[in-house]
Amino acid sequence: MLSAGMAAQQRQSPRLIPQQITFNTVLEMNAAQLQQHVQAELAENPALSLVELPSCSVCGAPMESRVCWECGATPGALAERTESLDDSYSDYRTPRSAGPGDEEWDPLSVVAAAWDLRDELRVQLGVRLTGEALEVGEFLVESLDDDGYFKDDLIDVADRFLWSVPEVEAVLSVIQALDPPGIAARNLQECLVLQLRRAAEQTDVTECALRIVSEAFGPFCSKRFDRVAKQLGVTVQRVAEVADFIRGNLAPCPARNFRVFWQGLTPARNRSLTPDVSLRFEGEKLVAESVEFRSWRLQLEAQYLRLDHAMRVQRSRFSTEDRQHVRLYMGRAKALTDALVQRRRTLERVTLFIGEVQRDFLVDGPEMLKPLTKKQVSQAMGLHESTICRATLHKYVQLPNGEVTSFDTFFDGSLSPKEVIRRIIAQEPPQKPLSDGEIAKRMGMAGFQLARRTIAKYRDALGVPPMELRRRP
Repeated sequence: MLSAGMAAQQRQSPRLIPQQITFNTVLEMNAAQLQQHVQAELAENPALSLVELPSCSVCGAPMESRVCWECGATPGALAERTESLDDSYSDYRTPRSAGPGDEEWDPLSVVAAAWDLRDELRVQLGVRLTGEALEVGEFLVESLDDDGYFKDDLIDVADRFLWSVPEVEAVLSVIQALDPPGIAARNLQECLVLQLRRAAEQTDVTECALRIVSEAFGPFCSKRFDRVAKQLGVTVQRVAEVADFIRGNLAPCPARNFRVFWQGLTPARNRSLTPDVSLRFEGEKLVAESVEFRSWRLQLEAQYLRLDHAMRVQRSRFSTEDRQHVRLYMGRAKALTDALVQRRRTLERVTLFIGEVQRDFLVDGPEMLKPLTKKQVSQAMGLHESTICRATLHKYVQLPNGEVTSFDTFFDGSLSPKEVIRRIIAQEPPQKPLSDGEIAKRMGMAGFQLARRTIAKYRDALGVPPMELRRRP
């Protein structure tokens, strides 16, 4: 017979049981939506259990090495920060009794104002810059994201202060020389380069790491170590040593390590994008992996598996009510776990196919992005177009270089020329900006045959003003 708790679940109102979900519905969910549904099902279905895999104690990301590549924390970081918090307040736990002539003690008098990384950077910057340069520098500091990266466009900053892009970039370089190392980088590659140049001890490994990150970052992030070794004239073993050194000693998010200790007890307010699937290279082979299965997996509860087997073998031993209970919840549990497996396989299969089509983009950058439509993917894979749409809708993919982007990126045929236009304009002389016609000519030299009005449309989409408004004295 079933336990009293199971019998009570059998008698609950059917409306409390979540509606059984289909594969198409599961496929359409992104990682956050899927997690919410799984939590709801776990709360209602006793035939399901959740197995949690190792994760970072601070931010919850999968912990695959000594340093978390999401927040920069190390094992035991949460315990250390909690202990630090306990020590910091140990003097204030026991209220001090006021003497006859003492004023009443105010606990708020020991509370200091919040001091964050931007405050620290402004102090360092004030020693190095003055006047308008300091004003520009403080603006750049305020523009840093929670990870310490500068993701805005220098053209916009130059327009704001009526400066040239090289002048703004010079101020940014001053900020990049501040502590912590790697701060104000514009991408992961620049962040690692800044840290390697300021390594406390320059060894053969750090020198080789600097060469690899500077000259062969694409294939290095793609784990194509043989290609890196051939390009730089080093051994594959040395490239692997550099990879271990970078993972163990460099911080991909330099600002995270500066966070005040009590902030480590709660997630950051603005979390970075959470990928649904990741792409990586294993040698020359491209591999796609569904990310949510790194941190958890669902399994059927052992007790219900035994009951299900027993009811099939000795059906007469159990009442109709008990059999209905087990059949209901086991059916729902199996349907969900099967849908999750099918979702994972479909998502990884679709992502891998798209990644193979856009392999040059993954290795060499946005200029190599090929025009692609979801209809083309569905026809080539033999899947319905709606399946491709569901598999990519509101989802994000982590590229081999660590960046996270929307699946829509792969289907934006204009991204590649947009990126080239952005770079051409960023390198133009401020006193003599290029017209749309001149940009079109340079685009032609780069292999893009675009009309002047198409250039103007893409330039507007990038938020870049026309030539007359970009001219600087």
